[in-house]
Amino acid sequence: MGLSVVGNIDKDTLLIEWEGCGTMKAYRWLTMLMVVMGLIILIVGDQVCADDDQDAVLTELQVLRVEVEQLRSEVRQLKDQAAASKNDETVIDVNDWQAHRQKLLENLKAIQRPKNPTHEEAVNYILDICDVLLSEGDHWITPDLPVYMISRLGSKHVDAMIEALDQLGEYFMASRAIHQAIQQTANQQHKQMILDALNKHHDLVNVVLKRGWIDEAYPILLDGMQNSGVDYLPEQWIASVASKKDPASYPVLREYFIRSENHAGTFKWIKSLPIENIEEAVAEAWNNSLTDYEFGPDGEMARIAVEFGHLDAMDYLIEQMQDPNFLRSRNYRKIRATVKKHLDFKGSSNELIEWYETNHDKLQFDNQSRKYYVADQLQ
Repeated sequence: MGLSVVGNIDKDTLLIEWEGCGTMKAYRWLTMLMVVMGLIILIVGDQVCADDDQDAVLTELQVLRVEVEQLRSEVRQLKDQAAASKNDETVIDVNDWQAHRQKLLENLKAIQRPKNPTHEEAVNYILDICDVLLSEGDHWITPDLPVYMISRLGSKHVDAMIEALDQLGEYFMASRAIHQAIQQTANQQHKQMILDALNKHHDLVNVVLKRGWIDEAYPILLDGMQNSGVDYLPEQWIASVASKKDPASYPVLREYFIRSENHAGTFKWIKSLPIENIEEAVAEAWNNSLTDYEFGPDGEMARIAVEFGHLDAMDYLIEQMQDPNFLRSRNYRKIRATVKKHLDFKGSSNELIEWYETNHDKLQFDNQSRKYYVADQLQ
């Protein structure tokens, strides 16, 4: 287990591939990246007062903040996966995993990049890479090698990458590889091309953030949130709109939060904004989640609703904690932390559940402390 270099290295691209499962190594690597990103933010922040071009610095801070949030999310997911794996009785055949992965790598490396490709040849080359990912099961490999192969086409074929996205659709790993290659190769001359494609390929917002095109993209971003047919947008999209602190965007952000499939990712960015009637918005979003989801309420939305006094949301979280598979859940740490934060009780999880069931009908919510108290003990 360790790090190995995949493909050729040039000054612009460093490809790192995890050998083996590597969950904890990946966690440590991402943690280190978070520390580095934090230092960069501090350094850039110190320059704000001294730099005449404050707008450029602030834009860079917005980009770094979103990237740090992404890293934090990935670290949390890796920690949850590592914790869940301790309770997982499933035995993974590592030899099968390695064999399948090796076959996928060989099939990718067999694809030859055409020399001086035409636009059509570049599109077909990208689609050949994606075909391998889709046919072999793209969850067996990190996207580093496909990203490297596509980005080697260079900036003159960014249009081919976008056309490949048009033909491919939004398959997770395959489209993710194309999006990351575009992030590496797109430059100022592609600005209008990226903006024109933004409403169709939402993850291109990462290019907008990286290149500092938020002002130019803002009308498109705001319009995209008003499209009632769109109920999921990347968190970076939401963060970009919220970061402008434009009062005209507040009703749009509020309505998007209510219908969004990403309640937690949206609420994180809007909760500090002076949005009117946010309590009613939370109530409406929570009620929607009770009926709109085939497999039960949205757990992330339940964690938000608990903060606003919805006892039925707390009922749902307590119910989740009693599920025999709870410890294997990716969200068990979040759920347990939310429950303990908002109940006026200290003790083990089992003691907390018992206390909750005993006192359920006497619980009242205190808006100031955001806690649920037994009625006669409310201070």
